[in-house]
Amino acid sequence: MTNPVPGLNIRITGPFDQAEVNLSTFTGPLVVSIPNDAELFPKGKVYVILGPNSDAPAWEGAQIDAGEWQKDTEQYQRRSNLKLEVPKQDLLRFKNQTTLLRYKAQSESNMQIISEPISLTITT
Repeated sequence: MTNPVPGLNIRITGPFDQAEVNLSTFTGPLVVSIPNDAELFPKGKVYVILGPNSDAPAWEGAQIDAGEWQKDTEQYQRRSNLKLEVPKQDLLRFKNQTTLLRYKAQSESNMQIISEPISLTITT
């Protein structure tokens, strides 16, 4: 099972979801928007990963809670309009390369749902 590609604060083009960041002009950070129709675990976490292998990513971003506790219903509810960041400094590691950007949703029991990738070209 996969989730839809994320949104970015840079333009995504092409039939195969591609984006390019020029680090000499990009002020950063790269903002990754999680689609509201993405399947997340309300008690779990969500975070950005970079690299060709989603099982062993070259870079993992900070994890944020995918949901919030609702006192009135006594249940976790998925948060909407989630945004994650990839600092410009961390993109430097991938300069002059093309890599894959995805987000990963992870449950408390380590079940995972990974998004479809965006092919991200990082230039200087």
